[in-house]
Amino acid sequence: MATKTETKREPHKIKKLMRTELEKKWKPLDGGVFVAYRGLNSEQIYDLRRKLHDKGVKLQVIKNAVALRAFETLGYDEAKVTKVLQGPVGVVYSLNGQGMVGAAKALHDWKTKTKDKIVEVRGGFFKGDVISPKEVEALRNLPGREQLLGMVAGAFQAPMAGLANSLYECVAKFAYAVKALEEKKSKEEKK
Repeated sequence: MATKTETKREPHKIKKLMRTELEKKWKPLDGGVFVAYRGLNSEQIYDLRRKLHDKGVKLQVIKNAVALRAFETLGYDEAKVTKVLQGPVGVVYSLNGQGMVGAAKALHDWKTKTKDKIVEVRGGFFKGDVISPKEVEALRNLPGREQLLGMVAGAFQAPMAGLANSLYECVAKFAYAVKALEEKKSKEEKK
């Protein structure tokens, strides 16, 4: 039978294990969104989680104290995280590399489609800093990672395409000049 001290320590061990798992999940992330969800019924929470999951995003609800310690270990300012983690708060983050922008967009899409007035963006975490709800909104309006990569590729491709066209024109002009010389030479030989 367990002694009183062993029984008291077990919740501490569980919290430490939970914190360690959260740290492993959140360390590779560039960021995510803190949301207050008080007032949603179980059906609405299930719908939110399912819709987010369909977009490669996860809503994770954890005890604030455990989340705070995990964010502290990851280098976030305790005071800023504590300010955001008031009441029931969930963390929304991307599972498929879309980053914080993808998480914010997926959450916004759900809120727009369901006309939700309950879920409140409390702020976010982004590359080691806690950001305000306005900053989350600004990041949400950015193009996604794939779109940005496409824009960069297009910017690199445009000069290359221009160079290729210029080289083609030079080669074509040279070919036309050679052909014109051949025709002129064959006309002179016929005379």
